[in-house]
Amino acid sequence: MAGIDQQSKSVAELKAFLRERGVNTSIHKKESLIRLAEAATEIQLEPEEVKNYHSDRQNRRTIETPDGKKVIIPDILSISDWNNNLTTLPTVEMGDIFVYLMTTCMWSNDRLKSYKNDNGYQLYMQRHVDNVVMRTLNNDHLYIKCTPETRQKEKPYTTWILMDNKERHKSGGCTCVADDGSCKHCVAVLFALHEFTDRHKDRGTEVCTDTPCQWDRPRQSSNPETIHTL
Repeated sequence: MAGIDQQSKSVAELKAFLRERGVNTSIHKKESLIRLAEAATEIQLEPEEVKNYHSDRQNRRTIETPDGKKVIIPDILSISDWNNNLTTLPTVEMGDIFVYLMTTCMWSNDRLKSYKNDNGYQLYMQRHVDNVVMRTLNNDHLYIKCTPETRQKEKPYTTWILMDNKERHKSGGCTCVADDGSCKHCVAVLFALHEFTDRHKDRGTEVCTDTPCQWDRPRQSSNPETIHTL
């Protein structure tokens, strides 16, 4: 009966069930998630206390100031003064993304090799990352926030990445069910940021009369041929 119950759940429900019990949910295949959920039910693995979830969120928002003090920065939902001028956005290199995928998302070597087939990369390729803004926290850290679109009927998620001035991705999060920095929305944002900063490498040389370097996402273009040409 427990197995049938787990199989009736959606992927989001399975991940939420496992996360409550401290089980890593980076596996993206539903069959694997079902097996983990059934095993957790069989051994009567109880949910972890809610305070652990809040503690994890605080840890991901903890930064070290230049004088060595640790400070918990505000949740993105409590910040209102975001800046859409991305001129000072640090460069996001592919190597930085792979480090994040290995350390935060816990991707295996096989998954890294086939990253272009992953849901996060596909979400980026379909140009679903939009409304990117940033917020400087101090001289060493900044927030990047955006809205990765999914289905038209779904409410857009708010996704964030925390970086330092050495272009390292410290952590991430999302208002989706995952909210651990490893979801496809965070992955899509990282690849989109790499493309944006690569296309705007000269943005730091703009003069004061130039327009702000705001987020732009290239659309897939089609060049129709005439019947005669075909």
